[in-house]
This record gives sequence, C-alpha cells and structure tokens, in this order.
Amino acid sequence: MDSVLRSDTIGKSNEKPVPQFAVLELSQKCNLRCIHCYNNRYPDKDELSLSETFSIIRRLADIKISRLDFTGGEPLMHKHFFEIAGFARKLGFNLGLSTNATLISEEIADRIAALSMVLIKVTLYGHNENIYEKITGRKMFHAAVAGLRALSSRKLPVMLSPCAFFNFLSIQDMRKMRKIIVSLGFKLRPLQMYFSPKVNAGSISPLEYNIIDEAQYEACLHAFPPRPMKLFSLNRNPNMGVCGTPERERIPAIFINAYGQVGNCVYVQSKESIREKDFLEIWRIHKWVIYGYFTYINTVVRKKE
Repeated sequence: MDSVLRSDTIGKSNEKPVPQFAVLELSQKCNLRCIHCYNNRYPDKDELSLSETFSIIRRLADIKISRLDFTGGEPLMHKHFFEIAGFARKLGFNLGLSTNATLISEEIADRIAALSMVLIKVTLYGHNENIYEKITGRKMFHAAVAGLRALSSRKLPVMLSPCAFFNFLSIQDMRKMRKIIVSLGFKLRPLQMYFSPKVNAGSISPLEYNIIDEAQYEACLHAFPPRPMKLFSLNRNPNMGVCGTPERERIPAIFINAYGQVGNCVYVQSKESIREKDFLEIWRIHKWVIYGYFTYINTVVRKKE
C-alpha cells in the first residue's frame, strides 16, 4: 500500500471520488471531561463491535486508503485497541493516533512503538495539576506528562499541541507550559487558540474558550510560534476546509464515528450509518454538508461578539 496520500487523481470528472485518508473513532468513552469537548456522548447507543470495526478496516483497505488514524473519546480506553491497530497494520496502513496520553505507561508505550505509527497527536492542557483539572475535570496532569515522557524516550513521532485558555492561563502560565514541552524533548508548536461547536452544529458552549481578542493573540506569540491563521472568529473563511474535509490540501478524507455514522470531518457527521449502507455511498452524498456547517459557525460567532 502506498505510504503517501495520493492527490493526483482527485477532481477528475470521469472518476467517482474516493477518500484517501480515514479517521476511525473507536469509542466515545473518555477518562477526561474537557470543558471544550466537541463530542456529543450517546450512552444509550451501541458502539461498533469488534467484527464491525474489522469489516470497516477491510473495506478501507479494499479502496486503497493508505492512512488510518484512530481517535475517540480516548481510543486507548477501547479494550481491543491493540488488536484493532495490529490488524490494520498487517493490512499495510500507515497509522496515526489521537490520545490524551494519560493512559500511556512504559508497557503501553512499547506496544505503541511496535505499531510504527507515523503520527501520535497529543494536546497538553496547562502546566500543573490545578489548571489541568479545571480544563479536563480530572487530576491527571502528572499521568499525561508521564505518558508524554514515555513516548519521547522512544523517539516516537509525537505532535504535541498546547492549548490556550485565557480563562485559566496567563502569559506566565503559557511560558511555564512552553518550558515543560521543551524539557520533554518536543518541538514547539503553535497554540491551539480556537474551538468548535459540538458535533453537527450542536451546543456553542466550546466557543466560550476561543481567543477573540487581538491582545490575547499577541500575548500568545511571546510564548509560542504564530499560527498561519490568526483569529478564528474574526478571520475564518466559512468555505474553508478543515480537519478531514475533502478540500483539506485536496486530500479527500472520511470520518467514521464509534456508532458507524459517516462524515468528511469529525465535526460534521451524517445520521446514516455503515449498519445501513456502504460507507462510501454515504460519504459521496454527504460531502456538501461541511460548507453549511462553517457558514453556521461564522454566523453564530459574529452574533456572539
């Protein structure tokens, strides 16, 4: 299977679109309760079984997708995580993982290393236990740092993103967070400065934590590298692709949540499920929805201001 995402065939009128990148939400279970979380939890729904998950991965392999990322919730809470990831690896996928790192022990880090992942994405919420608990609802700062240290010591490809919450973090706090990141051996990355409404244009409560002030943005630049895009609420183009949308770097992506619902992006998901029809059929019909979503965000945020 190709090790790179193929974009040379995208957009040809004589070909039906096929995703090149896949994100699979293994579970919506999470050991944190982040105040800005975009996910809607459905405790009454049945998450995909192991056999259903294997079937999805086989189908992704059939259409020659080369990159598969696992997300959640917290994907490491899935009791079959390593069985699923190992199965995908044997089929030739280049694997990615989004995790909060709090469950990564030395043993777990070894098992992750054995999967030869191409990217492991972790977000850091603050520089001490008190701030971490305010943001995530759990006293797990030290567990997160221990998990990051385990990944770093194995020189795994970690993308560590710090989060900016001016509700809780001063510029001094962000400088302390910068110091921790450097001490762990990770490259400094731009701050995550904005958050999205809950899935499918749900509650806008996560927007309360967005940076919408020019002075706040400038203050961030003293601690971390600048982001190419400045202020989410002021400058966002409502037609701009994000995350796994088809327009992101011209690489069409597919997202499948823990209940089998299909979308182009984690933020916008169809109500149709792989339990009802083939995910490729759902994905092809669903592509246009993303644009209405960002028009919605743009409108809501401007009214909020």
